Amino acid sequence: MSVLKQLPFVKLLFPTVIGITTTILFPPIGQYSTGILAFFTLLFFIFTLIRINKWAYLLASVCVYFLFFGIGSWLTYGTHYSKKVKDQNHIGLQGLYLIQIKEPPQEKTKSHKLTAKIIGRIDKNNHLIISGESVLIYLGKKKIAPKLGDLYITKCIFKPIPKPENPYQFNYKQFLSYQGIHMQAFIGNTSPFIFTGINKAPILKKMANNGSLYLKNLYRTSIKDSAALGVIEALIFGYKDDLPKDIINSYSRTGTLHVLAVSGLHVAIVFLMLAQCLWFLDKWRYGIWLKTILVLASIWAYCILTGLSPSIIRAGLMISLVLLGKALNRNA
Repeated sequence: MSVLKQLPFVKLLFPTVIGITTTILFPPIGQYSTGILAFFTLLFFIFTLIRINKWAYLLASVCVYFLFFGIGSWLTYGTHYSKKVKDQNHIGLQGLYLIQIKEPPQEKTKSHKLTAKIIGRIDKNNHLIISGESVLIYLGKKKIAPKLGDLYITKCIFKPIPKPENPYQFNYKQFLSYQGIHMQAFIGNTSPFIFTGINKAPILKKMANNGSLYLKNLYRTSIKDSAALGVIEALIFGYKDDLPKDIINSYSRTGTLHVLAVSGLHVAIVFLMLAQCLWFLDKWRYGIWLKTILVLASIWAYCILTGLSPSIIRAGLMISLVLLGKALNRNA
């Protein structure tokens, strides 16, 4: 059996990466990604239903590759280039905006860093002009940090993300642009930033945020050593704001800083601990299914507590597939 047959998802990775890369290099291609998806989906179903000979099977397989090429192009264009033109409407324009907090605030030295979405701009007649762009906001430290999903009314000026001064340094502007963020604003301690009393956070994200906040407060009241507290928060939640700089430098110098970023390693540790604790269920007739359900529920509960970051979702999904494969007696 060839390597590609043992790893079927790898075959689908190549056209997806090509679609992403092509759209980054030639953005206009992304405008046709929806058409590419619709056209090759239709062809795939036609060749799948007909399947008169081996050529129909081969053409159906080719359609799958073009489908994943279209998916990569569509995702890239949708998060980056399609919003870029809209963003220009707000640059340099002072106005009254209704915004929603998209991610939990990050505490910086002199401000709170917020990822937000512009719901709309309020005009002179108090009409809301719908927008929808993602933006970066730095909020004065004296203001109370908002919660995930909170809706605020604020008056500010949005400016473009600055380019790096050194051409060889990390391009933060480009990094944010791939997330659909092209603008930023600073809201000082004296600027209006009014909470509407409305919170529209998605249920899963709200559960994750509330759960992690509860546990963080529990650790802070129980652990008095600030260095130990910072390491524990980093290991369990990936939260590094309470880590002393000397500890971060120590981990960085020894090349072990990745241990403090919650990833597949941490999910695997949780999985192994649970699998060892529930070993006795393997002896029961339907114990394997009960064990699978308990482990899956616990793993995804941990994923929710850690904020459902992409690395955590990826690890949780992979372990879930392995567990289900073993429960079905398949070669996982």
